[in-house]
Amino acid sequence: MEIKKDIEETPTYENNNKNENKKINPIIKIIVNHYKNNPQKKTEQQIKNEEYIFGKRVKFNRWILFPIAILSQFTVGSLYAWSIYNKPVDGAIYGDENKGMAPYTFYVTFFFFGSTCSILGPILDRIGPMRSMYIGSTLFATGHFLTALGIYTKVIWLVYIGYGALSGAGMGICYIGPVSTLQKWFPDHRGLAAGLAVCGFGAGSIAFGSIPIKIIARVGLALNFVVLGSLFLGILFSISFIFRTPPPNFQVNGKDSDQNNIKETTSDEELKSEGRVSPTSSTDNNNNINSNKESNNEKISSSSLNESSSSSTSPSPTTKDNVQEKQQRIEIESSFDNVIVKTKKEPKFSDYLLSDAITSSEYTIIYLMFFCNIIFGVVAIGRLSDMCQNMYGKSKVVGAMVVSVNGAFNLFGRLMFGFISDKFGRKKCYIAMLTIQCFSVGFLIKAMKDLNYEAFIGLIWISTLCYGGSFGVIPAFLNDMFGSKNVGATHGLILSAWALAGVGGGIAFSLIYNDLINNHGYGHHSAYPYLINYYWIVGFICVGWVLVWFIRTTVPEVFLPPIKGQILRVRLFNRYLRISKSKGFEVLTNQQFKQEWDDYLNSN
Repeated sequence: MEIKKDIEETPTYENNNKNENKKINPIIKIIVNHYKNNPQKKTEQQIKNEEYIFGKRVKFNRWILFPIAILSQFTVGSLYAWSIYNKPVDGAIYGDENKGMAPYTFYVTFFFFGSTCSILGPILDRIGPMRSMYIGSTLFATGHFLTALGIYTKVIWLVYIGYGALSGAGMGICYIGPVSTLQKWFPDHRGLAAGLAVCGFGAGSIAFGSIPIKIIARVGLALNFVVLGSLFLGILFSISFIFRTPPPNFQVNGKDSDQNNIKETTSDEELKSEGRVSPTSSTDNNNNINSNKESNNEKISSSSLNESSSSSTSPSPTTKDNVQEKQQRIEIESSFDNVIVKTKKEPKFSDYLLSDAITSSEYTIIYLMFFCNIIFGVVAIGRLSDMCQNMYGKSKVVGAMVVSVNGAFNLFGRLMFGFISDKFGRKKCYIAMLTIQCFSVGFLIKAMKDLNYEAFIGLIWISTLCYGGSFGVIPAFLNDMFGSKNVGATHGLILSAWALAGVGGGIAFSLIYNDLINNHGYGHHSAYPYLINYYWIVGFICVGWVLVWFIRTTVPEVFLPPIKGQILRVRLFNRYLRISKSKGFEVLTNQQFKQEWDDYLNSN
C-alpha cells in the first residue's frame, strides 16, 4: 500500500513584492532611493544616554512625548491664525487694507510647509528628531524676524520669503518630527498618537488668533513678529532635546512596530514561517529537506523498534493494527523523495516594498482623497477673518475670535477622529468626514447667499472639524496600509498634497476673487466673490467622497487576483460588487469572498 502526500513548507510570497528585481520607472527609482528606509544610526553610548533625560536624574518614558509634541505643534500651529494679519499687513505696506496681497503669504507658507515635509522627511529621519527640531525652530524664528523687516521696509517680497519660505520650511520640519516620532513609539495606539501629535497644531490658532491683536496694539505690527519669533525660538529650543527615536528591537506588549507578534525563538525555520526571513537558496532548502528526512527516518526507526519490542514482550489484541500502522508510516517515509514542498504564505501589508507602496492603486487613491478632503480648510482658513469682516461687517476682534474658535474645532477634529479611527477603522472615518463636509460646505453656500452669520460660522467650524480630522487619521492609515517601515516616506509624500492644495487652491481662489473685484464691479463687502469659489471646492469634496469607497483596506481585497475579464471589484458596506466580462454583474457576501480567498491560498 503506497501513501503519497504533498507537504507544504517553503514560503512563497504571493503579493505585490514577489519580484523584487523587477524594472522600476526611473522617477520611481529616484523617489525610492531618496525615501528608502535608512533610520538614524546610534552608538551604544547614545542609546544608553537616551534612556534618561536631564542627565541621569530622570528615566525617559515614552508618554512624556505626548505633551512635548503638543507644545511643539502649538507654536507652529500659529500658521492657522494668519488671516488676522491680512488686512494689517496690506495696510502697513500698501496703505490699503483691501489690497489683497497679504493672503498670498498663507499659500506660499503652505507650499514650503508641505514641500519640506515631503522632501526632507527621510533626511530628518537619518539625523534624528532632536537635531531636526533645532534646525526647524531656527528657520521658523528667522522667518519671523525677516517678516518684521519686510513690514518695516514695506517690501512684500520679504514677507513672502520670511514667513512664507523660511517659516514655512521651519514649520514643516517641526511638524513632521513629532508625528513620525510618536508613530514609532506608539504602535499600539497609532490613531491616538497621530491625533495627539497634530492636535497642538490646531490649538496654536486658538491662542494666536487673539494674542497678536494685543501685542500689535502695544508694540506695533513689525515688532509683533519679533516678539513672537523670540517666544517660539525659546519654547522649541527648550524642548527639542527630549525628542528621540526608539532603541533597536523596540517592542510593546510582545509586538513590533507593525503589530506582529515577536517570538522568543529565532531559529531560521521559525523566522521563515513568520515571513521575517526570505527563503534561502535552493541548495539550502534541499539540505533542510534532507535533514528533515533524516530526522523523520530516525523517528520512524526508533518508533518502529519501540513498537516491535513492545509487541514482542507484551502481545495485545491490537497487534495487527499496530503492524499495519507501522507499515503505512514506513511507506510514507519511503515516498518522501517524491514529496512536493511548497506553501502559499498569506501576505501582509508590512511586506510592502516602498516602490510597490507608492505605485499601488491604494496609495494613489488615498493621495487624491486626502487632497480633496483638505482643500477646503487650506483655502477657507486663510480667508476666515476677512470673510467675517467683509461680508458681515464684524470687527477685527470678532474676526480673531472666530479664528480662535475655528482652531478649537481643528484641534478637536484631530483628536476625536484619531481616537475613533482606532475603534472603527480609518476608512470609515474618512467616509464620515467627507460626507459631513459635502453637506456642511453645500449648506455653507446657502448661508452665504442669505448672509446668515450664525449659520455661516457654525458650518465653517463643522467643516474645519473634518479638515483637522483628516490630519489626525492619515499617519495611522498609512501605517496600517503600507507598514511602519514605509510610513515616513508615504506620509512625507502625501503631505505634498497639502502643498499642492495650498498653492493650487489658494492661487485659484485669489485669482477668481481678485478678478471679480477688479474687473466685474463687485465690492469687497459682496459675498459673490467668495461664494463662486465654494462651488468648485464642494466639487472636489464630492470627488473625494467617491474615491474613498474604492480604497481596499484588507489583505484579501488587495492581494486576491482578479478573475478572468474582471473590470471592477469594490466593497460596499458588507457586500462586494464585482463586474467582469466572464461572469457579468455579481454581488458577493463576506462568506463568499472569504471562501474565494481561502481557495486562492490553498491553490498550488
